[in-house]
Amino acid sequence: MPVLSGLDLIVAVRSNDEFADLPVVAITSFGEKLREQAREAGATDAIDKPTDVSRMREVIEAAVSRSRN
Repeated sequence: MPVLSGLDLIVAVRSNDEFADLPVVAITSFGEKLREQAREAGATDAIDKPTDVSRMREVIEAAVSRSRN
């Protein structure tokens, strides 16, 4: 992304009350350290890429389900 990093984007989204409950799933190829940083920044969840569609669907469905509760 040319202007913001993914982590910066998560922080920006979370700082806006209108989007505070929006499910955010980070997808990274940088491993556990960046997945943890994404969660600390406010991501609902984070997964590694490459990932298969079924795993991505599972994570997204769980994130959306949690946001509804």
